[in-house]
Amino acid sequence: MTSPQVSVLRGEPQAIRLAQVDDEQAALEPAREAVDIYRRLSEAEPAAYLPDLALSLLTTAGIQNAFGVELTEAATVVEEVIMIYRALAEQIPEAFNGYLAAAEQVKIEILEQLSAP
Repeated sequence: MTSPQVSVLRGEPQAIRLAQVDDEQAALEPAREAVDIYRRLSEAEPAAYLPDLALSLLTTAGIQNAFGVELTEAATVVEEVIMIYRALAEQIPEAFNGYLAAAEQVKIEILEQLSAP
């Protein structure tokens, strides 16, 4: 049996590769699996896994944004990401300010798509 951590380590890069070949549903599946696993892990050990949860959520929102699918959900997801990265950046700005900026950029892009005619 594969541990959750190993499964996530395999799943997230797979999601990114699938997104690069224009397979939105196949890309979203491992990204969401990573979110589910990191959410459970971060509930048990937030200090260890909250950054990984945020990155998995950002990956999911980024895939949704790139394909222009499920944008309302993506907007909600990226709000959660921003909240997590803000808290992490308060503790360790040099480690998380870049991720916070990336999440804010994804939010802008999602909101632009949602407001487009």
